[in-house]
Order: sequence, then C-alpha cells, then structure tokens
Amino acid sequence: MGQILVIEDDAACRDIVRRILAVKRHTVIEAATAEEGLRLARAERPDLILTDINLGDADGFSLLAGVRANPSLATIPVIIMTGRSDATDMRRGMDGGADDYLQKPFDTLSLLAAVEARLQKQEALRREALETQARLLAMLEATPDLVGLARADGQLVYLNNAGRALLGLTASAPVTQLALADLVSPASRADFVEHALPAARTHGVWSGEGFLRRLSGLEMPVSQVIVARYTEDGRVDSLAAIMRDLTDQKQVENAMSLLAGALMRSQDDERRRIGRELHDSTAQALAALEIELARVQRQWGGAETPAGANLTQCLRLAKQSSQEIRTMSYLLHPPLLDEMGLVSAVRWFLDGFAQRSGIEVTFKATDNFDRLPEQIELTLFRVVQECLSNIHRSSGSKTARVELTRERKSVRLEVSDQGRGIPAEVLAEFQRVGVSTGVGLSGMRERVRQLRGTFQLEPGSPGTRIWIMLPVPATLP
Repeated sequence: MGQILVIEDDAACRDIVRRILAVKRHTVIEAATAEEGLRLARAERPDLILTDINLGDADGFSLLAGVRANPSLATIPVIIMTGRSDATDMRRGMDGGADDYLQKPFDTLSLLAAVEARLQKQEALRREALETQARLLAMLEATPDLVGLARADGQLVYLNNAGRALLGLTASAPVTQLALADLVSPASRADFVEHALPAARTHGVWSGEGFLRRLSGLEMPVSQVIVARYTEDGRVDSLAAIMRDLTDQKQVENAMSLLAGALMRSQDDERRRIGRELHDSTAQALAALEIELARVQRQWGGAETPAGANLTQCLRLAKQSSQEIRTMSYLLHPPLLDEMGLVSAVRWFLDGFAQRSGIEVTFKATDNFDRLPEQIELTLFRVVQECLSNIHRSSGSKTARVELTRERKSVRLEVSDQGRGIPAEVLAEFQRVGVSTGVGLSGMRERVRQLRGTFQLEPGSPGTRIWIMLPVPATLP
C-alpha cells in the first residue's frame, strides 16, 4: 500500500483511477490542476504521482519539471497519463524525468502493473538508501575524529561518539541545542562565524586550525574542516564539520621547537667561541708570523736574493691567511654586532659581501635605529647572511636590496633580488609544509618562529622577496 497523488482535470477519469487503486488499498490524493498538484505534493510527499498531460492551468510537462526541480520531491516516481498517441510527447516526458508512460484508455491491470512496478522499485531504492546511510553512520562512529552534521544555519543535528567524548557529552545527551560555533573556543568564535563558516558556504570547503572547547571549559588544539552540501539550485543544504585532536602533535611540535631553539643557541654560542678563538689566538699567531718573516727577510738582504724572494712569497701567504682568518672570525660572529648594533654589523657585512661577490647591494635602514635585544639582532643578522649567500649561490642576480624598518612594536627586514627566482614547485612545497630542498630557508623560518615572528617568501618579477617581522618587547623604545 502506498500514498498516490492523482492529478487529472477530468473528474470522471480521477474517479476511475481512484477506484482501480483502491483494489490494492492505496491511499489516493486528488488534484484537478497543476498548481494544486504541486501544493499537495509538497505538503503530503506521496509515494508516487500520476498526472495527465492536459491539465486546466498547465501541461503535465511543466508539473513534471516543477517536481524534479524541488529537492524534496525529486526522487518521487512520476507516471504520465495521456490520450495522445504522439511518440514525441512520450519522448519529451521521459526526457523530462518521467518514470513511466500510460496510454489512455488503459485497463485495470495495466495501471496496477505500472503503479506496483514503480512502488516496488521505489521501495528497493529506499531500502538501499537506508543501508547506505547505516554504513555511513557506522563509518562516522568508527572514526576517532569529531564529526558533526548541521543544518545550513550551523545548528547541529548529529554528533558522533568521538565528538561527544571530546566535548564531554554523554551518549544520550541531545546535541540539537548546540551550533557548530559552540564547538570552538570563545576567543576564536567570532572569527569562526564571520570567516570560516561563510568561506565554507561560498567555496564548498574551509580548513584551518583552532581550539575546541569542552563542556568543562578545557580547550584543546584541533584541525578543522567544514564542508558544505548544496541543493540542485545552488543553495546550502547542510554543513559537515570534522575536527581532529592535535594535542599530541602540538606537544611534539613544541618539544621539537624547544630542541631546535636550543640547538640554534648552542650553534650561535659555538660560532661566537670559535670566532673569538680565531681572532684572539690564530689571527694573533699569524700576525706574529708576519712580523718574524719580515724580520728574517731583512736579515737575508731583502727580496733581491733567492731566499729573500721565497720569504716574500711566504710573507704574502701569511698576510692572506691572516686576512681570511679575520674575515672568517667576523662572519662567525662579528664584534660589531655586540659593540655597535645591528645596522653597523649589517652594513659591514654587506660591504665585504659586495667586494667578495661582485653583487651590488643597496642597504636602507630607518633613521635612529635603536639597539634591539641580542637574540633579535642575531636572528636578523643571520637571516641577512643566509639570504645574501643564497643570492650569490643560486640567484644569478647582479643586484640585491636589504631594508631594515624599525617600528614602535616591531622590526621588519626585507631582502630582495632580481635573479631567476625560486622554482614554482619548490616555492609551493615550502609555503605548504615549510620545508625546502636545502636547510637555509627552513633554518631562517625556524629562527623567526622561535621569536614568534612572521616569515614570508614571495616570488618577485623577477627575483625573490623575503621579508620577516619580529615583535619587539614593549619595554624597549
């Protein structure tokens, strides 16, 4: 037995159809016009629709189109009845989404056979849909992540067991009084409502990270994905949210960050120690060697004798080694960085870099650039070193630009060149996961992250642009 909507402008024909369907104890709803038929279809959601082609206010094809355009009615089977024998009408109806076509006059057996076949098929589809829904729910309940389903307005209608456990809800507690926005921490709720949900509704999906708030008030870091489901006419029908607990991952990341910071500080301390030893010990020994070689050369009669010529060569090599040792010492840790500050150290480094590489470097710094905390100055200097080294090795650029800008609560560094740039695939991978083919870019980013700064790597036209911004403690001028 099923509920069947009969749409027929001929009352006598409606009565005949109703009597035939009563044999199988079907419930019949009757309508004389297309408008009334659509109204009853939306109100009653029948199991099947029988409609004539010739109706008083419209034809059956228009009614069929209206049924198929309505998401809540689109799956209801429709059988068209007509006294026409034109095959074109039958093809038009089938192309428009009709499930069957009955030629008037029809006998009792033909009508009942067509109706029963459609109802049986609809029942099979309904059972299949229920089985699919059951399998989907089983999958959602088996996942360790929070999965929530919500109406278009964000109001929850379903939350899996993992989600209930993360929130601290019991298995029987209702979730319909909660909205998706209630799942995130109060501090980020406004941003979630104003940006995340609209982005998901507009683009179909949004992803990011945030904090989930348990009923106890405890907050935990989570990854968030919001997916929108649309109706056939493009309206948002529902939303699905997936949130994964990142507590363990963040603890590992924090531990790795602490380790990376300790290694970098240890590396900087070792560079400072080696630089000082080279300056105070090796460089001084080479200076003494120069003096002794010069004295021996004078004793042997100057550079005119063969022995004197050899001593001249030894003296030249000693001076060259001394200069290289001093340069290496200063590059490992320039004394100017401690004594005069960042601007003086960067200017000294860029002058030497330009002489060694042949690359013309333009340097600009804010007037009255005050001293910064040691770690900030050291980080900025190391980033300048690494950037210029990359330009020299890989860019092919003949020019570079370095700019330091001091603001009240931050300091910004920008380094750019006019070279061949970073390959698009390497840049995309670095921006996606923060790793590159070498350690230089990753090391710069980690140094900046240790100081809670911002690191940006951008393609130029041509060349590459790197800029970082570091917060400066408010106690400093």
